[in-house]
Amino acid sequence: VGTHADVSTVAAVGAEILVKDMRDTVRKSFTAPANGRWQVILVEDAERLNEKSANAVLKAVEEPAPRTVWLL
Repeated sequence: VGTHADVSTVAAVGAEILVKDMRDTVRKSFTAPANGRWQVILVEDAERLNEKSANAVLKAVEEPAPRTVWLL
């Protein structure tokens, strides 16, 4: 599978998606896209977000940075 600089994927480590991973991803979401016009963030198995992880990403999903798309 190929990769693209403007596509980020977050996946569960074990049973949950870690709050550290979500905080890092939220910070990255506020940077400008590297190559394309849009930055895409894919959260695989979003139902595995625990309460702290979900809270860390909530504001960024509700009010995304310009040129950023979140897919849950």
